[in-house]
Amino acid sequence: MALTLLTASAFGELAELGLTALRADVGPRRLGMGMTGSGIIDDIFALYNNPGALPWAKGVAVTLQDLSNTSAAQSYPTGSGTTLALGVTAGKTESFSTSGGAVNSSSYDSLSLAAGTRLEVGGKNLGVGFTLNSLVGQTLLRPGQIDATGNGWDLDVGLLYRYLPWLNLGASAHNILPANTLGGGVIRWTNGNREGIPVFYRAGASARLIGEVSPWQIEGQDFLLNGDYEYVGLTRQSNFRLGWEWAIDQKYFLRLGFSPDLAWGAGMKFGDWQTDFSISKNPLKDEKQIFFSLSFYPTEWMILSQPVKRLNIAAGDRTYYPSIEAQGEVWPGVKLKINSQPVALGEDNRFSRNLPLARGENLLLFETWYEGERAEKKITITRDPLPRSPVKRLSIVNGQIFYIDALTITGLVEPGSRLTINGREIPIAEDQSFAASLSLLPGKNLIRFGNHLGGQDIYQDYEVYFGPVAKVPAAAKRAVKKIKAPVTKKPAPPKMLKALPKKPKPAPPAPPPPPPKPAKPIPIPSPVKAQTQLAMELEKFKKEIKERALQEADQKKFLALQALLKEKTGFTITGRVKIKLPKGYLAVYLLVDEQYVALRHLGGGRVSIDSYNAIEGLWATQAVVPYSEIKNLL
Repeated sequence: MALTLLTASAFGELAELGLTALRADVGPRRLGMGMTGSGIIDDIFALYNNPGALPWAKGVAVTLQDLSNTSAAQSYPTGSGTTLALGVTAGKTESFSTSGGAVNSSSYDSLSLAAGTRLEVGGKNLGVGFTLNSLVGQTLLRPGQIDATGNGWDLDVGLLYRYLPWLNLGASAHNILPANTLGGGVIRWTNGNREGIPVFYRAGASARLIGEVSPWQIEGQDFLLNGDYEYVGLTRQSNFRLGWEWAIDQKYFLRLGFSPDLAWGAGMKFGDWQTDFSISKNPLKDEKQIFFSLSFYPTEWMILSQPVKRLNIAAGDRTYYPSIEAQGEVWPGVKLKINSQPVALGEDNRFSRNLPLARGENLLLFETWYEGERAEKKITITRDPLPRSPVKRLSIVNGQIFYIDALTITGLVEPGSRLTINGREIPIAEDQSFAASLSLLPGKNLIRFGNHLGGQDIYQDYEVYFGPVAKVPAAAKRAVKKIKAPVTKKPAPPKMLKALPKKPKPAPPAPPPPPPKPAKPIPIPSPVKAQTQLAMELEKFKKEIKERALQEADQKKFLALQALLKEKTGFTITGRVKIKLPKGYLAVYLLVDEQYVALRHLGGGRVSIDSYNAIEGLWATQAVVPYSEIKNLL
């Protein structure tokens, strides 16, 4: 905002001191970029730097260094590409020396009125503008001399050519009126002297190298590069300046410039408000100067820097669908084309258009026109081929054996999936995970996974087995009791014989009776044998429990290994197999169709994860992991 030091030989109060009237370097944004910006279109202070950029400059800004160095500017669009601007500046510098002598104090107040409009030239946007600068009061206080006060006015003109959506070229001429033309072009001092106002010229370019309408696009990043050349006609002095601005999400700004002294600054935007500051060198005094500004950008004033107000898709989005529904909203008065096709807008300025997508990357071009100004936005959408499996990750494997009849299945699916298991739709969480419970029948169980993705259905069948837990022997279910020896019953006493008849007749001699048959021994259970049988049944039961625990542990290891290999290589193994491999391989697992994943020990505590195509006989190393990371999973 201070006056700039020049080496002048012309006579006059300011020329003798090397000072130039009606030159206000204001605005922390421009000062932080080394006083560059002839090609910037969104600078409220364009009326001072290049009035040709006024048609794109909207808002209100106030800048101050201290209470004696302040400025304010307003750029207001009236419609049809025309903008009016008003600026007020006050500056004061005390105690400095120039080639023309010492100065106790130099102060000035100026008022600027400007206007700019857009023209269509060769299908491009050309901005033209002018600024009337009035020096309300210029005061010089010098030791040993009479105080001098002067006033005058002059004219600035400027052009800005939007050569490309991301490249602007600007040029301006300042104080162009010849002396005494319509009373302008001179400063009239109170001591009766008149002094011509030196003319100077500026030209520059502004290139947004990174951004939405730029050669390179980085999400949320903008990079603006500015270069300015200045030439002072009276002294034939020229300067080249360079500056840049880096923006993050159009909310946070970092700036750097060389003019040739180093300058830098920063800014932050919140809603319609923005605050900025800059640190640069005072051109009259060898010391730093710090400026602050507060800007207000009313939404209804702003010429569209974005092609659309709102859009439901963004660059880098991916989908499986053969088409995508683009929905959004534009500002009032905007005309829209998508991929060169006009788009009908609703009464609320909203639109919806179904766009077909080819496999791979698809470039979507959004073009807008507002009051003759064209802007564009390019978005790349990728259509991916459908996955071979309906699920990305699954907690079960094909052929797995379970020993309980209640099964909980968990896993992950692709975004946009609609998952079914055995025909029943399964809810999907926000993180694309799911969990489903199934009841198993003894023997083989078929589980069918279905996914409606990208307008198509993908199915995959899994076979799992339910082996019921062995029944616990009855003897093991009850406490072991002491087995008592069997009790032998005492034989009943023999019945009493009848009395013999008196003097029986002697009977004939009977044949000798046959020898008696030996009686079968009564079996007596052995306590030792019963306990041995019980012990065998208990041992068998313990063995079955142990085998089941080992199977479950092996299953957990397999799932952990499956997840690790999926993370490292993207492959999903389905089970371990045995095939003949070269020396050094630890294990091999099946993928599909004669394709395998094998683990090879490299030495030095490393393991290589290789893929093997048995049909083509091709090996390929997919990843290398530490052996410690995988040894407990084999």
